[in-house]
Amino acid sequence: MVVAAVGIVINGVTPFLFMSGRKNDLNIKGAFMHMASDAIIALGEVIAGAVILWTGWIWLDPAISLVVSVFIVIGTWGLLRDSANLALDAVPAGLH
Repeated sequence: MVVAAVGIVINGVTPFLFMSGRKNDLNIKGAFMHMASDAIIALGEVIAGAVILWTGWIWLDPAISLVVSVFIVIGTWGLLRDSANLALDAVPAGLH
């Protein structure tokens, strides 16, 4: 649990390094989203671990994993769409 808490701090600070270029560069946006999702995963681990230690609800670990997974899939759907458009040589979203 301590390692996950350190992961929250490190992965919570790292996305700010990619903040400025994430709107213009798909690779930087992917790195930003990856680091932000790592921070969310670490937060979910710490919360689940604390609640499991406190209550003994071992079912909470897979439940938190499913919630985090859904959050990541929803959050990265636009990145997948933009990557597919780039791979298929589609017109960028900002052009008419």
